[in-house]
Amino acid sequence: MVISVGMGIFSVPAVIRSGPGPQDSVRYGDEELFYRVTYSKKRKSLAIVLHRPDKIEVKAPDGCSISSIRTMVLLKSPWILKKLAVFADEGPRSVQRNYENGESFHYLGQVISLAITGGGSGPLEGGPGCGCIAGRSGGKTPRSARPRVTLCGTTLSIIVPGNITEQARRNYVKKMVLSWYRAMSVRILGERVRFFSSVIGIPVPEFRVRNIRRRWGSCSVDNHLSFNMKLVMAPENQIDYVVLHEMCHIFHKNHQAGFWSTVGRYMPDYKERKGLLKQEAWQYVL
Repeated sequence: MVISVGMGIFSVPAVIRSGPGPQDSVRYGDEELFYRVTYSKKRKSLAIVLHRPDKIEVKAPDGCSISSIRTMVLLKSPWILKKLAVFADEGPRSVQRNYENGESFHYLGQVISLAITGGGSGPLEGGPGCGCIAGRSGGKTPRSARPRVTLCGTTLSIIVPGNITEQARRNYVKKMVLSWYRAMSVRILGERVRFFSSVIGIPVPEFRVRNIRRRWGSCSVDNHLSFNMKLVMAPENQIDYVVLHEMCHIFHKNHQAGFWSTVGRYMPDYKERKGLLKQEAWQYVL
């Protein structure tokens, strides 16, 4: 059977299941848009999510009719095609980390580059008046043998041991980069948590940093905060949005109107900051 709605033509699938659904498609003018439906008992409304470079996902409440889904996809087809065209113009947005000399990273919204040198030890701090940020690795390594990781300007300098293989060198650099970002995250996010605790008027909550893939932060039922250490790759205004967002969950354990009203009370431009983080987050990779 073939059904048409306005400019769209689509076929009816035989079965609709909970969880990941079958691939379906609608036709809009000369374009056929293929998409996959993901059903969830927790969802209350339909949403379209576009995945680079050209994947379309529809998130739907469990039991939502296929006709409702298709109607929405058709109504959103001009927007979908426009966004897919932008994706095509921008090219692939993915970051492959090799932890090599000269490789670019982000820190507080600024591009920094690795400068890797071999051998040697010495003081971890930068020279007088350098304004550098230094970090140590953990563990029981003797002080004289501890590696050096120093940010001076836009250069993240790392001294590695001599006489090691190329793969061991890369693994060592990766370990030191992650260790440095973790240390910076604890310091910077700690400052922002204390700041917003003062603004909101609550005791400073406990928090931790983790290297996780998708979420920027979370707030547990007992109000312990958790942040993604990659967050310090973002500009300060985006960092502040995430910190305040999670701290507002101390009062509201959901994303309903009361929650967003609280966020907006302390950060009137939170929508702009949220949008910028969503737009630029693909660059923040470790």
